[in-house]
Amino acid sequence: MRKIIPLAFGIIIVLSAVYIVKLSSGKPDKDILEIGTFVVLTLTLIVLVFYAYNTNLLASIGQLRWESYLICQFWWLQALLIVQGH
Repeated sequence: MRKIIPLAFGIIIVLSAVYIVKLSSGKPDKDILEIGTFVVLTLTLIVLVFYAYNTNLLASIGQLRWESYLICQFWWLQALLIVQGH
């Protein structure tokens, strides 16, 4: 479910970029350098969106691992204290 948000955002960016490039390439005074720059910036934006998504995913996995480790450590400490009679 969380993967659909960056995927939809990437598709919207690509579709809008294709539409703008198509409109720009039909003009008589088109500048290929400006169109190429726009395409490169669009691809950079798409890469940054997926990079942010993957970074967020890795951070949440790390947080879940850390929480589960602390829960296990707390449970073992309680079990040890109960066994020792504290």
